[in-house]
Amino acid sequence: MREKMIYIWRKMTQIKILTPFIIFIRYIAGTNFFNTILDFTEVNLFHTSYQETQHFIQCNKQRIKKISEILADEKSRKVYQSIWKYRATHNRKYIKGIVDKHQYFDSELIQLGEQEGFVDCGAYKGDTIKHFLNHLHNKKYNFIVAFEPDDYNFKRLSTYLQKNRYTHTGTTGGYTIIN
Repeated sequence: MREKMIYIWRKMTQIKILTPFIIFIRYIAGTNFFNTILDFTEVNLFHTSYQETQHFIQCNKQRIKKISEILADEKSRKVYQSIWKYRATHNRKYIKGIVDKHQYFDSELIQLGEQEGFVDCGAYKGDTIKHFLNHLHNKKYNFIVAFEPDDYNFKRLSTYLQKNRYTHTGTTGGYTIIN
């Protein structure tokens, strides 16, 4: 279902007359209202993936609990448990406030050193690489490796990295950036 929606969306974005509509949809897509509609439709209309998630949770309850218990700090446990509660119910109250713009580089949990390396699996359009570089605060990095299997997103990633003068040293679907 999601693949079909993505395909249709990409086709629509190529039609110039739809640009105002597309801008509006992008704005709405970032709202809780839109996400609530998506959750409702997944649970009540297109519930195959929701049912699969329920089945997975039931079959792996002990593993999920065990992983939660071995996490190093209370904040990580809370985030992990909140995500599973959301996946089990599709109720956004469980994930409200747990993810923000610093989600991968929370200063309470991550202390970046003088010579960092970064691997981004599912690099999308380079947004997390940008956050990583911003959080270095003028420290150096040894390397960045970025993987993006989706062709459309890979093109966006490539554009971002080329604009910022990073070179592509890998094959299609991945980037290696050496400082």
